[in-house]
Amino acid sequence: MIQPKDRSTLTEALIPPVAYTFDTGIATTYSLDLGTLMALPLQLAWLATSEDVGAQSDPIRLLEGLRRTTKRLSVFSDRGRMHVPRLPHALMGLMEEMIHEITARHGGAFHPKVWVLRFLPDDPRKDSCIRLLILSRNLTDDRSWDLNLCLEGKPKGGIHKENREIAGFIRSLPGWSSKQLSESRLQDIESLASDLHRCEWELPGAFEEVVFHVLGVGPKPRSFPIAAADETVIISPFLSDEAVQSVIGKNGAGLALVSRAEELALLSDETRSKFQRIDVLNDDADSGSEEEITSSACRGLHAKAIVQRRGWWTSVFVGSANCTNAAMIAGKNVEVLAELIGRYSKVGGPEDWVSEKGMGPLLLPFSPTDATEILKQKKIEDDLEKCRQSLIRAGLTLDCDKAEGGYRLRLVGTEALKDIGADVWAWPLTVPAGRQIGLTASPDCDLGVYASQDVTSLTGFRVRFEGGELSFGIELPLANPPLDREAGVLALILRNRAAFLRYLTLLLGEADDVTQPAKHEGGKGWFGTGGAGEDSPPLFELLVKAFSRDPDKLNQVASAVGQLEQAEADSGEKLVPEEFLKIWRTFEAARKLDVLR
Repeated sequence: MIQPKDRSTLTEALIPPVAYTFDTGIATTYSLDLGTLMALPLQLAWLATSEDVGAQSDPIRLLEGLRRTTKRLSVFSDRGRMHVPRLPHALMGLMEEMIHEITARHGGAFHPKVWVLRFLPDDPRKDSCIRLLILSRNLTDDRSWDLNLCLEGKPKGGIHKENREIAGFIRSLPGWSSKQLSESRLQDIESLASDLHRCEWELPGAFEEVVFHVLGVGPKPRSFPIAAADETVIISPFLSDEAVQSVIGKNGAGLALVSRAEELALLSDETRSKFQRIDVLNDDADSGSEEEITSSACRGLHAKAIVQRRGWWTSVFVGSANCTNAAMIAGKNVEVLAELIGRYSKVGGPEDWVSEKGMGPLLLPFSPTDATEILKQKKIEDDLEKCRQSLIRAGLTLDCDKAEGGYRLRLVGTEALKDIGADVWAWPLTVPAGRQIGLTASPDCDLGVYASQDVTSLTGFRVRFEGGELSFGIELPLANPPLDREAGVLALILRNRAAFLRYLTLLLGEADDVTQPAKHEGGKGWFGTGGAGEDSPPLFELLVKAFSRDPDKLNQVASAVGQLEQAEADSGEKLVPEEFLKIWRTFEAARKLDVLR
């Protein structure tokens, strides 16, 4: 059963097992926050722990985390559900390669929240590890109450039939993407799906079986019938009468319904009468210690679960699906759920989930309220959603041309918006929203001139319609992107020689050193004409170690040096010290000789 005191974060779930390294993975989400995505590679690449709050504000570690993972992590999200970042960052442009937007084939939402990660052992004699996360949480910084099922397994032996649906889902993702995936990315996803199909899972607690359900992916939409049970608890932030009644069934017993107050207010009296109790979350309640009750405490319900008892057995459905028509009845949404099955005597039943040992301390009885204002707000949201969909379907693209002072971005195809009936603004998501440009019904719109590192396909839109406003991002096809974008980002992040040295140290594998303040601002060692002082890191020794034990690290150094050799630091001097280049050229020559052998 759910126990609010047993909490974990998504970052904790992404840290590789001890003596393992992240190899490849996929993530699916309905909505996507770029700031959250930018920080997650820190855990995958062993560049930070979940408690290392400072890492998220360290641009050097963020940069290297992205460089290590963008080619190996693929993120699939619902098209047009990208959040406008509160703090735009040039690094966000580096995430384009891993982001793939999807439009659900039956007109609903691409709504699954699934992660599949493969970790390789340091000891080649051991098996790789597959971690599967079935979440109710989107890839955002939202602090609502969510549910996370984490399963681990080893891909060995034959295929397991219970994994067929989830493996097929992963295998199908590239075909739904709005852009073509690279051949290497396609191969990684196919390999991941194959391993997933062969996993035998370590199940939590006393559960004996897991069944995966993938909805909304067949040639035709279909409902997801859940058999009626002796007792049922439904936990869902969004509801509809038809879906709730289909889960309860004609003779089923509704023990408890937990949702948001505004959703419960819109249910019919008939539906509400089928439950012994109806609850909402008490936002003032928090089951942690006093030290944990801060502004970061969980607020609001986003968890989704259906818990049923049928005779001696308990089934727990967890995942992305709300108890709504789009998910459960019409079958329009793409959803993924896991059904855990165990003996009632060992895993408990529905009543445990809402008891004092479960969610009980977080709940308050629902008090019916007038739904008039709720319906008005839903009408505004529905109108704005129609505007969003019009923008998604407009077929907009971006053109980029060299211009004085940088690169000029043009939004092409804006004449398709002449009938949208709303005011629309657009801008690159790598810069503040204050640079947004109002769109007109002309064939294209000039978005302005930007530095190479700010040019991106990730485009922000702001829509204003009849008093309501909506802001979101879409990834658009970008023609003629600057070839020096990544070099521009590197030069922006590594603004001085101290930062360059920290970055080299990180590339060479000494991750602990980059968490410390730079000590090399005083003109010694690599940064001036003097000899290496006591504070200078042993770069030569690190290079020798990499040359003899891990030559791939030198490939990363070669790439960075090649991009930055001509760049200037804030002081006006060359960013890459000549003293370092003399040593580096020796290693370059040695690497070539090693290849020739």
